[in-house]
Amino acid sequence: VLNAFERINQVLVIVGLVALGYAGWQLAELTMDQTLPALDVSAGTVYLALPFACAVTVVVHLAQLFSPAPAAAKE
Repeated sequence: VLNAFERINQVLVIVGLVALGYAGWQLAELTMDQTLPALDVSAGTVYLALPFACAVTVVVHLAQLFSPAPAAAKE
């Protein structure tokens, strides 16, 4: 039962990360033509860190989701 809940949790985390990454991608597209005055770079370039980090984290959670279940601990 615990293993099933762990898999469900991984799926829910992946769905949340995909939604957050998509929103970050939209924000980056919206602000690509705006320049940050202090850094003199595009704000969209800075905001691309969010979808990139979400994509990397999704890969990690997919690896955990499809990894074999650990053997039961023996006492």
